[in-house]
Amino acid sequence: AVLVSSLDHGVTPPSTLAARNVATTGAPLKDCVAAGILAFGPHHGGDIESCMRFLDGGLTLMRSGKTLQEAADAIVVECVDQSLVPPGFGHRFHARDPRAVRLFQMALELELEGEHVRLIRAAERALDERQERFDRPLPVNVDGAIAAISADLGFAYELGNAIFLISRLPGLIAHAHEERTRQTPMRQIDPKDHDYDGARERRLPEGRK
Repeated sequence: AVLVSSLDHGVTPPSTLAARNVATTGAPLKDCVAAGILAFGPHHGGDIESCMRFLDGGLTLMRSGKTLQEAADAIVVECVDQSLVPPGFGHRFHARDPRAVRLFQMALELELEGEHVRLIRAAERALDERQERFDRPLPVNVDGAIAAISADLGFAYELGNAIFLISRLPGLIAHAHEERTRQTPMRQIDPKDHDYDGARERRLPEGRK
């Protein structure tokens, strides 16, 4: 579920554009995919590790005697006082990220909800109370949900961004292959001017849902 939640979903991400731009030169598939991977950074695919570190800071405060909500308030205030959005919060389009909602629901159902998930939910409440400092809602996003759940599963924060990378690899391969086999070499790629001509919407049989 974690990997599915971050799957490639269009041609606009910088990593997708990087893979396609290299593919249009006729470069081998592996080089195109490598270009896409190299496009990941702090503003694209880098929030999971940052959020895991953010949560570790809160857990350190809890171990020193603070309550869950006190620790959450402290780490949120540290960001807000610098006019920074905490890593793992907010989304360009969603007022409430449905992927995060579903991941938290699954963590609860599977009894995987641990101290990191509880802390990030407390941090979300703390951020809600300070929403006037920002011009939009800042719910936990899919990166934040993945960070908290992965940390509760025992993943080290250094592996956080690798989870996102693994999830995006199939999409990068598909985009690069399509560019190499269907498009004109050396074309100028417009991320907004495109039409989908693939398979129509398909319904899974009831037994496979």
